[in-house]
Amino acid sequence: MSATVRASRSTTVWMLEDDAGAFARHVRRLLPSAWWMCSRVGPGALHQVHQHPTLPDALECGGREQCFLPLPAGAQGPEGALAGAGVVTEPGLRVAALVRFLGTRHRPAGLFAPEVLGAGQVSVRWDDATGHDVLTRQVGAVWEALEATTTPAVLSKGTGAHAGGRAEGSAKGDGLGGSGPALPESEFLARIGPAARELVVRQGLSLAAVGRDEPLWRLEQVEPVGTPRRP
Repeated sequence: MSATVRASRSTTVWMLEDDAGAFARHVRRLLPSAWWMCSRVGPGALHQVHQHPTLPDALECGGREQCFLPLPAGAQGPEGALAGAGVVTEPGLRVAALVRFLGTRHRPAGLFAPEVLGAGQVSVRWDDATGHDVLTRQVGAVWEALEATTTPAVLSKGTGAHAGGRAEGSAKGDGLGGSGPALPESEFLARIGPAARELVVRQGLSLAAVGRDEPLWRLEQVEPVGTPRRP
């Protein structure tokens, strides 16, 4: 019996609603059967699950914290899930992986704390023991859409402790506070959407890591959309 192979991919992001919508539309162009599942934080049995045609709808329904993209695209939702208009699934096609979209958090300034934009994340893990080529291609399509609708963000260390782990990569350093190699103190590579970029630059916001509130970074450089990738 062959050993189970767990594949994974994860990217730290700062994306406002307009950015998330553009990302999801690009996913839909590449994967026409794609749909999004709302998910509130907490025991799943306590919340009704819905199948949404768009990411913003799923995120709003789930309390603006997280939602999921089931793969392969067009797979049937979990038992009891309510499908919204525009969601089309293939009978018998089972969900084999879930791409998690964790929303960006915009925390207003407080009495003793500055206004901060907290990072979200796009991540996925799947069982690759059977050589699931369809999943590999579709995960690649999701990240193609992410790279097409966001730009690399170079961040310098600001106030607060420097975070460990990697912003983008495998489970060894997936931006979740894992045991990946330490990031250079001078910069932190992640991705940022155009609307989030405009907000950060216009208001001079500090940026926080996934699941944290303390300001860690300042935006140093964001390449314009459409800038050719460096070799």
